[in-house]
Amino acid sequence: MSELKRCPFCNGFVTENEIDFGEWSNMWSISCNDCHASTGNHFKKQDAIKAWNQRPYDYDMPAIVRRVQQLETQVTALLVLLDGFRNADPYMEFSQAWQDADKAGLLGFLTSCKQPE
Repeated sequence: MSELKRCPFCNGFVTENEIDFGEWSNMWSISCNDCHASTGNHFKKQDAIKAWNQRPYDYDMPAIVRRVQQLETQVTALLVLLDGFRNADPYMEFSQAWQDADKAGLLGFLTSCKQPE
């Protein structure tokens, strides 16, 4: 069994909580005894423990920062392109605008920006 980390907010001790739904099933949560921070309910005890023990510094922050910087660059280029559309000659061929967007790598960026499911 995994050892539970102390509370990330107040460094308090924590408790595993089993919620009994009778014939249905049980759910689990982890909560702090002092500040009452909680994981919310999980169907598996191990999932509740994993959620509690996860800390922001466990993520690969340098990779996240690099990706955010890449996205910021692409968004800036997209805004420049859109500004160009706003100020463009209304008779400019639309296909030329798409070619410019494709050269800037923005079409791939736009198609990658789909809504989460």
